[in-house]
Amino acid sequence: MNQYFRQKARFTKFHNENPHIYQMFETYSLEAYRAGHWKFSHWLIVNRIRWDSMVQTTGDKYKIPNEYIGFYARLFMAKNPTLLGFFRIKPMKDEPYDEYFKTVEDRAAA
Repeated sequence: MNQYFRQKARFTKFHNENPHIYQMFETYSLEAYRAGHWKFSHWLIVNRIRWDSMVQTTGDKYKIPNEYIGFYARLFMAKNPTLLGFFRIKPMKDEPYDEYFKTVEDRAAA
């Protein structure tokens, strides 16, 4: 199994155990879109989640590995197809051509 599929498996496990992270990611992404941003940084969204959990709340601190940020951006655009291209994504190491370019082709068709 190549590096991409190992990372994807770890992300899927993390996502299934922490669905609230994606909910926050989607909430903040849609907030940015509604504020008039046509393009935005998925890194900025994750860092806001980190900020909220470390500074503004008294609950658990969310440890979100950097390698998952691209997966969150892809998941968001898959669930919100009218916002394909909202996040600028690059191919991940060992990511199969068809997985990455499916997103690019979908974005071009939108």
